[in-house]
Amino acid sequence: MANTSAFRLGGLTLGLSVGTSAHSAVALTSNTPDLINFVACTNTGTATVAIKFSTISSDAAKLPTDGTFGDFVLPAGMTTPILIAVPAVNMQYPVYVTAIASSGTNLVYVTPTVDQS
Repeated sequence: MANTSAFRLGGLTLGLSVGTSAHSAVALTSNTPDLINFVACTNTGTATVAIKFSTISSDAAKLPTDGTFGDFVLPAGMTTPILIAVPAVNMQYPVYVTAIASSGTNLVYVTPTVDQS
């Protein structure tokens, strides 16, 4: 069993300008016949951002608040991406991404990746 995993690009990087209203869903696409099961996410903004990946375009991201559940939260001011497992993306079936920020407008980058290990 390998101690490391190698990832390669599986599609073009998507930039989302995320504010305090949920960003409209955007379909992630791949440029490879391989299944995309991961994305690399980076939040370069100054506020936290909740991000959601779904096979349903009407699912909106929710920020967790005291005593409530929400979606995965990206910290502010990231300098390196974090890998997140997502529903399988291929050329026929897209996965939609949406996000919402706790304040301001934040730029989030999402890059489809393929596990090569």
